[in-house]
Amino acid sequence: MTRMLILGAGAIGGVLAAHLARAGDDLAVVHRDAAHVEAIRRDGLTVAGPRRAPTPPQGVFARDALRPIVDGEITPTGVFYRVSKNAIDPEPTAADWSLRIEGMVERPITLRAADLEARRAENPYHTPMCIRNEIGDSYIGNATWSGFRLLGLLREAGGAADARFVNFLSADGYVESISMAHAAARDAHERRGAGSAPRLSPARARARPVRQEEPEVDHARRGVAASRDADIGCWKRLGWDSAAKVQTFTRIDTPRNRAELARDEIPIGGVAFASDRGVRAVEWSADGGRTSQAAAFRPALSRDSWIIWTAVWTPEVAGPYRVAARAIDGEGDVQTDRTRPAFPSGVTGHRVIEVEIRGGGGGGGHRRGGDFPSVQASVCRRSSKLNLIRRGSLTADGTKPSRMLEKDKNAHLMRITDVECTIVRQPNVKLIADGTQDTLLVKVKTDAGLVGIGEGHTSPYVLKTIIEAPPSHIYAQGLRDLVIGEDPFEVERLWEKMYRHSMVYGRRGAAIHAISAIDLALWDLIGKATDEPVWKLLGAGYRREVPAYASALMPEDPRVAADEAKGLADAGFRAIKYGWGGLGDDVRQDLKLVSAVRDAVGPGVDLLVDVGYGIDFQSALALARGLEDLGCFLLEEPMSPDDLEGYAKLADAVDIRIATGEKEQTRWGFRDLMERGRVDVIQPDLARAGGFTECRRIAAMAAMRNVMVMPHCWSTDVLVAATLHFIAAQPTCPYLEYCVLESPLRQQIIRQPIRAKDGVVRVPEGPGLGIEYNEETIAKYRYS
Repeated sequence: MTRMLILGAGAIGGVLAAHLARAGDDLAVVHRDAAHVEAIRRDGLTVAGPRRAPTPPQGVFARDALRPIVDGEITPTGVFYRVSKNAIDPEPTAADWSLRIEGMVERPITLRAADLEARRAENPYHTPMCIRNEIGDSYIGNATWSGFRLLGLLREAGGAADARFVNFLSADGYVESISMAHAAARDAHERRGAGSAPRLSPARARARPVRQEEPEVDHARRGVAASRDADIGCWKRLGWDSAAKVQTFTRIDTPRNRAELARDEIPIGGVAFASDRGVRAVEWSADGGRTSQAAAFRPALSRDSWIIWTAVWTPEVAGPYRVAARAIDGEGDVQTDRTRPAFPSGVTGHRVIEVEIRGGGGGGGHRRGGDFPSVQASVCRRSSKLNLIRRGSLTADGTKPSRMLEKDKNAHLMRITDVECTIVRQPNVKLIADGTQDTLLVKVKTDAGLVGIGEGHTSPYVLKTIIEAPPSHIYAQGLRDLVIGEDPFEVERLWEKMYRHSMVYGRRGAAIHAISAIDLALWDLIGKATDEPVWKLLGAGYRREVPAYASALMPEDPRVAADEAKGLADAGFRAIKYGWGGLGDDVRQDLKLVSAVRDAVGPGVDLLVDVGYGIDFQSALALARGLEDLGCFLLEEPMSPDDLEGYAKLADAVDIRIATGEKEQTRWGFRDLMERGRVDVIQPDLARAGGFTECRRIAAMAAMRNVMVMPHCWSTDVLVAATLHFIAAQPTCPYLEYCVLESPLRQQIIRQPIRAKDGVVRVPEGPGLGIEYNEETIAKYRYS
């Protein structure tokens, strides 16, 4: 017996799992209209009625935060309906259920319900979707399930090399088949049951739409490794369209088609989905698609989940309009204005609705930026630069700007006039893993009198040379010459320009670090020009306070480490990271140090351990397993950052989170880290990885892959402020890295030092980064 989940009732969001966080009974079932139900019954299938709708998971995706567009990113169970091939479904109990893995395996195993429940669960997100078929139409929803990796079972059974399929036989005799490649994938999951007996899901955590080729098999009795696939049962009878696996999908949820609206600020929005290609951008149009504007959207929960997109529309005149929405996927393919085959790109016709605008209104409608976070996407459009200096904005030195920008499309636009580099350095720099001993501070100056500030986090002497260098040829130019005379609002184009024209000596490493410093300053400058904080320019403000983990070098004496950790816990930190220092020479000594810290702070504090890429794979494996026993939150960078295969082996072998990325740059580097290295946590440093512009791309890629983002941040308060704004715009980042070492450059470089209180740090107030250089400190530690 197989059950297929399809989102009904026109709602957004969904739950595919049989066992949800805080969910109750089996999957609830609803249907949209009698025609669909009748079509299913004619095929000899049944549609079950609703059982009970459990409370949906809340967490950081609270439903109230997304109104008025949608009811929530995770839809409660009660909005699904279930399709079954049986008139009456069998209901095995946990007492009599078991699953046997046999066939072309070395060691057949039997798993009972208690064994299933004892395994460690994971909770990935994905989108169950059914489009372009008689049952699913355009229903779509985000879901979460709880379960463990099917790969573990296959490893225990020892599959034969020539096995090509796993055939699952369920309690009612139904057979379903999936390829061994999908069954052995690292993200294939087995689900825990929520009611009586467990059910098995060979579907991947990065699920394809619900009509995927690997459906759920309820109450599976046997999994048989075989060289041939089994009967696919009723799957094809349901008319699933194979294009739905890859098809890019955009929907307008508000306003509704044929709506009559007042001429006012009108919130529009919906969802978009592009399977494993991901959504790069969403564009909307009020003229049927002839011209388009960028919409804002929240990062996807995971690689295979839909996104919410939003915008605000103010119609100029009354009358009929055709509102369109189209998505651009991660490969750059754009939905067309007409339907076409989804293969090979996945894009086809975009969504268009018709609305009628009545006279009246006048601009007093929906509040911008609160319940409806949409207008931030327009910050880099030329039209948004017509009223840049407002509300008495001040320049960096506290004076009025030298020029006010007129609200006239022909007015003078702000231009970059210089990039000024300053190295600050402590008198005595020690050869220890402390990045707060010297740094490069950057000022991007403009002809409007505004100045943006940033920081580059590496050797400041190298960065200064890269920025100030004269050109050698077209692809080997200094960065300052590339941005002088440019409009700072075109920050993404300037990033690409700097990247392209430093390509011969750049692409990674110090050149990207230098681009990062300028990019941070450009975003600070845009914030000052628009009188908005950077987190708002990034399109989201999920929090104004961020939990911090205290980050320190590990002492060599366990007693000293325990005393320090106890003091940090008493100061309110609920998470502590020890790294480098006394770690990395001997696994037994490392575990002794961490054990002393755990004993000192107790189980209520998350412990993070950073080895500093000093050990080999076998030592990393032994350390990871020991840290698992100590209940540690993650193990950071135990091996070389270039050993992607080693990281993949380590991540597959242990349950503790494996983290790395502080030395990586650009979306391409992090793509390899996530796909080839398969790490659980990436740690981009905003002053190294590419600044705000590139790091938000990296975060979006991580969200599509269900990888946690937790930025590296060990430098001055300039980087701390930038990291806080970045985290404020991320939906799931759990912690800020907060260096607790005493350093004048770390704590005195800005006029408003950033301090943790009870383990929590507030995002700076004010436009841009919300900070100002402390010129006295800079003058004291200036290095020439």
